[in-house]
Amino acid sequence: MVNTNKLKGKIVEAGYTLKEFADAMEMSPPTFSGKLHGSSFFNTQQIGRITDLLGIPKREIPDYFFENEEGKMPTMVNRYAE
Repeated sequence: MVNTNKLKGKIVEAGYTLKEFADAMEMSPPTFSGKLHGSSFFNTQQIGRITDLLGIPKREIPDYFFENEEGKMPTMVNRYAE
């Protein structure tokens, strides 16, 4: 599950509006919004593009893309993030 607030904050911090960021991702704003809010998922290439555009270090990827509703990484993902 995407940590929506954390990712939105990083997008704004980088100087993008959500529309501008969707354009940078080569997605329509509704498609990007759906992925941001969990209606569909970002694929690995899209996650890579997001982290490149926003300067998110690889070790922080789970903080943005793999947290559950309690703010914790699922056990399986946590094992591979170390």
